[in-house]
Amino acid sequence: MTLTELLKDSAYKLTLFTAAQKQALENSIIIKQIRDKATPYIVCSVRGKEIKLTPEEIVRQLYIDTLHKHYGYSLDRIHCEYPVKTGSSSKRADIVILDADYSPYIIVELKQPNVKDGQEQLKSYCRFEGAPLGVWTNGADIEYFLKTENPKSKTVRLDSLSGLPNANQTLSDYLHKPFTIKDLIVNDKLERRSLKEIITQFEVFDEFQSGSDKDEINALLKHGTPIEAINSKDFRPLQFRSTSTEEDPEKREADIKKHLEKLFSEARKKWRGIFPADDSFKLTASHLCTCVSYLQDIKLFNSNLEVIDDAFDVAQQSTLFTNRN
Repeated sequence: MTLTELLKDSAYKLTLFTAAQKQALENSIIIKQIRDKATPYIVCSVRGKEIKLTPEEIVRQLYIDTLHKHYGYSLDRIHCEYPVKTGSSSKRADIVILDADYSPYIIVELKQPNVKDGQEQLKSYCRFEGAPLGVWTNGADIEYFLKTENPKSKTVRLDSLSGLPNANQTLSDYLHKPFTIKDLIVNDKLERRSLKEIITQFEVFDEFQSGSDKDEINALLKHGTPIEAINSKDFRPLQFRSTSTEEDPEKREADIKKHLEKLFSEARKKWRGIFPADDSFKLTASHLCTCVSYLQDIKLFNSNLEVIDDAFDVAQQSTLFTNRN
């Protein structure tokens, strides 16, 4: 029995994984006769017992292999069907990686077929379990998230990340490592998803449902092309990033906004006549940080102009960007 056969009527895909990973999993399939029907099972390396191999379980087993062999997380730190207490109810997260203190560190949701189905679930899990990192994947697409919590306003949001820290990195080290043009080319989100899809992800955040304006997001898209990336052939660190060394959420957001405003000021001087002299970001620091976290891994320079046209088109049509009285 092959993985292709098992996924035949499923929306799950396996394009994130290598041929070697898929072949190794396929070679490990155990066929059991259940009610006179051949049923595939696998011995889970985390749970140490035979598990029925459903399409979702195929993706889970392959991603566990990625977390263990590519990122270096030991199997004793990885847990499946991890119980999460969400208020008065209890649910189970698909995969959870614990930190050195055995607290939830990374929560993984396996959902089909799109990111919106799992993003709000992740937000809830990360909030209740205190996990700083979240991952959503369906085996073909994958998104990484950083939880940002503001104790004063009691709000929680998920900002987009380029990837995950490995087992030997601290979260701080990962967040503040230089990100170069080469990294941008390798991690370009447009290789996996359309700009329309990425922008409409903003709509899952309650904060954006109350106070955003389509002109502000359009302006950010216009401003957002990394200045140092245009026509550049070197691998200097990019500056268009939502990173800061500040630990306090409000100070961090203010620091990032100040940095981005400086970049935009440089852009106005470099390309006089393109931007109005008094143009500035209208988004709040919190909204700006989230928007930039989604846009910073998109390679807009040297892109087809239709990509940008699509972005403006969805901004005009989206409920997120409708003008409010």
